[in-house]
Amino acid sequence: MYFFTFFRLGPLYLVMMGTVDLFFAYIADVSVYHISERFDEKCTQYWWRNLIFIQNLFNHNDMCLNWTWSLACEMQYFVLATILLFTYAK
Repeated sequence: MYFFTFFRLGPLYLVMMGTVDLFFAYIADVSVYHISERFDEKCTQYWWRNLIFIQNLFNHNDMCLNWTWSLACEMQYFVLATILLFTYAK
C-alpha cells in the first residue's frame, strides 16, 4: 500500500518540483518585478524533504513548494493510520 501511494504521487510531484524550479529561475531572470519567494533556490537545497514527504516538519521559509505541506500531512497520516490499523487488528 505504501509503495502504491508513493509511486502514484511521487513521480508527478518530482515533475512539478522540476517545472517550478525551471519556471521560477526563468522568471527571476526576465521579470522586472521583485519575487519575494524564490522557489528555485529552495528546491535545489531541500528537494529531498519533498521526495520523502516530510517538508511540513521543517520551517515554512525553507520549503521548496510551500503549498504542498498538506500533501506531506496526508502521506504521514496515511502511514500512521495504516500502522495503527494493523496494530489494532492484530
